[in-house]
Amino acid sequence: MKRISHVLVVEDEPVILRGLTRALELLDGVRVTGCQTAEEAARTIGHDAPDLLITDINLPGRFGLSLIGDLEAAGLSIPVVVVTAFRSIYKEQIPRHERITVLEKPFPMETLHGLVKELLGQPPAEPVSPFSLTDYLQVAALGQHSVRLRIVLQSGAIGTVDLERGLLRHAELESHRGLAALALLLEAVLSSITVNALPQLLEETELDIPVDRAILELAVARDTGTAEHAAATADTRGEALGDFETIYARAVEASLVRDYETALALFRQALGLRPGEGKVLHNIRRIEAILDSGGRTGEG
Repeated sequence: MKRISHVLVVEDEPVILRGLTRALELLDGVRVTGCQTAEEAARTIGHDAPDLLITDINLPGRFGLSLIGDLEAAGLSIPVVVVTAFRSIYKEQIPRHERITVLEKPFPMETLHGLVKELLGQPPAEPVSPFSLTDYLQVAALGQHSVRLRIVLQSGAIGTVDLERGLLRHAELESHRGLAALALLLEAVLSSITVNALPQLLEETELDIPVDRAILELAVARDTGTAEHAAATADTRGEALGDFETIYARAVEASLVRDYETALALFRQALGLRPGEGKVLHNIRRIEAILDSGGRTGEG
């Protein structure tokens, strides 16, 4: 007996949702569920697992791509088709993930038919990788959404990241705040990420920076290519953040705000705790070169 594939379509415009649902129901071996909100779609995921998710980005309440978290919570590694009218504008900001396909509005139904048949007919031979924190950040920035990410590390520690209209505004992990906390969260081994609407607009925050810029600057500040760097973040081993990680995080934060003299002193202090640490040596050499070329404390 031929298997029937379940396609979940999420679109808040009733006319468009009805048209998409009817068009997909014409495909052989396809069953379609249509939802107008992410909340409704999340309930569907919980009791009627889909084989393919098609979702708009801008939805009332929770935004469409927050459903990725619901899929992962349900243990579903399925393809996701993101429907947007802004692909050309946000092309570089959309996460490049093997499970995400972007379909730009408007599109002919023949294109959607072909894409759905391809995605349902060619399941991945191996389990695909989970979405990373970077993916979630870029998706939130893409839609200029105000959301709160709750990040649970494998160690059991819990961090939060707040975005307001797509800008990074707050990050927290244990005693760390701001870019230092974000740096640690991006390096840690994660257990889960939950996406919710930001409860209220933030009045005072320690961050006000675009996602892509933050990720780029953090990448420059860290030596992510060394095995020592991966092992140095204590959270990846289930330990509490120790003195080395605290000092290193403060050094990274000072570096990102161009307080190079403070950063250099902190990196040297961290090196005293872990002699030969690759990521620390990398940053010491980088900052010494900046200062030798005329960089100054607090330079903008």
